[in-house]
Amino acid sequence: LLVINLDLIRMDSKKLKLTPNDLVEISNIISPVVGQNAWGVKLGYGSFITANFGSLIDLGDNISSGEWHLWVRHAYWRLEKENQVLVASEDDRENIEKYVSVISGLKLDTFEINPSTLETIFSFSEGVKVVITPTSYLQDKYDYWLFFTATGNVLTIGPGIKFSYENAGKT
Repeated sequence: LLVINLDLIRMDSKKLKLTPNDLVEISNIISPVVGQNAWGVKLGYGSFITANFGSLIDLGDNISSGEWHLWVRHAYWRLEKENQVLVASEDDRENIEKYVSVISGLKLDTFEINPSTLETIFSFSEGVKVVITPTSYLQDKYDYWLFFTATGNVLTIGPGIKFSYENAGKT
């Protein structure tokens, strides 16, 4: 007996991949930091990594951030230099700490996102790339990465094949 769930067949294609308009919107959100240097790149909880762009902002309580702030959370990631993997999210913490700061001071050259998989590549000067791949086992539960903007909004990629852009106070 073969049972076919017709709801899956009728699913809106937007849920299966980002549209060209989605890609333009995401690129427009990220584009102000292309050409800027990353700073304060560090390893956080688990294998979460953060990077800042733009001017230093004092958030109070001895906490500071960049005007723009990338936070890679529930995703696999790898750091490459000239197509050689330096370190990845599943490596030991000591090794990650050793290499993740390589990004600090480098200029963000390009940004790419795959509309079907949401794999994202941040390409920096000196042939350095951060490649972010969504985790399949968490795809319906958690976002993959966040990008806080100078306007007080946050771009959230994931969960699943979706994104949002809203006031950072709502997240």
